[in-house]
Amino acid sequence: MRIKKTSQYIEGGAGLPSYFTDEIDTGMKWIDGKKIYRKVYESTTYATEYNVPINNVSDIIDIKGKIYRSDYANVSQIIPSRLSSTEYKISFNSCVISSTSSVQIQIEAGTAWSSQMAKIRFIIEYTKTTD
Repeated sequence: MRIKKTSQYIEGGAGLPSYFTDEIDTGMKWIDGKKIYRKVYESTTYATEYNVPINNVSDIIDIKGKIYRSDYANVSQIIPSRLSSTEYKISFNSCVISSTSSVQIQIEAGTAWSSQMAKIRFIIEYTKTTD
């Protein structure tokens, strides 16, 4: 399968997904037959709310993330975390299609993360109203 990204083609090996900060058509379809798109959003500032610029979102199919700490080299945590300690737990509070041009993502991070976040990335898969 080939996925077109701007003017270049990205080879997907053995069905493995490709990730870009630009919107890509994954080549998959949702249960209603709409195309599934994927976009990676990255922020270098900590907030509990992020407005991710995506046009004409119909349904959010999947969202996951990764958060990186600034006080330790190479320390990161998957979102949502499966840790039981509330100090280290990170979770999504909500993911809302807030307008025709953005998706609002709210996270909740324990105290061990909220003051030490250096970078956060979200992988969002969605369908569009225009397909």
